[in-house]
Amino acid sequence: MTLKDFIILLEQVAGSQPAVRTVIRNDIYRLNHLPNVRYGVFAWQQEEHRISEDAMVLSFTLVYADRLDLTELAGQPAVQGNELDIQSTAVQVLANVVKILRDGGIHVDDYGVTVFSQRFSDECAGAFARVGFRVPLNEYCGYEIGAFNIDFNNDFDIL
Repeated sequence: MTLKDFIILLEQVAGSQPAVRTVIRNDIYRLNHLPNVRYGVFAWQQEEHRISEDAMVLSFTLVYADRLDLTELAGQPAVQGNELDIQSTAVQVLANVVKILRDGGIHVDDYGVTVFSQRFSDECAGAFARVGFRVPLNEYCGYEIGAFNIDFNNDFDIL
């Protein structure tokens, strides 16, 4: 499995969650430039990937965010009425995505989930998790070993 294959799978799994209406690639802060985004949002960001002889550990930060319902109560300042509901949904969505990938045969390192409230283009709440996914590294990519001339002169264009 390549990094690209894994990301496509990750996005398909996240997009299948009923609470997810938008997937944002590689940076949750792109949300700031999407004024008409459809909430809930699932986002991923790549972290440092590790490679061993037979496997890759692909590391990601996974995020779920939704817009807070800012309501006024009898002249009191606005409160985040649905903050806990969003955070609860966020934890469940992230756990579901990881579980589906795990059930599909991808080894998942232990991970933690952190809830948040933050302003993006809208006041939002949600959760994020840093997760390592272990996938097999079992193929060479695009070349055969031993296909070079001894003098290398005819193997490469030098510009």
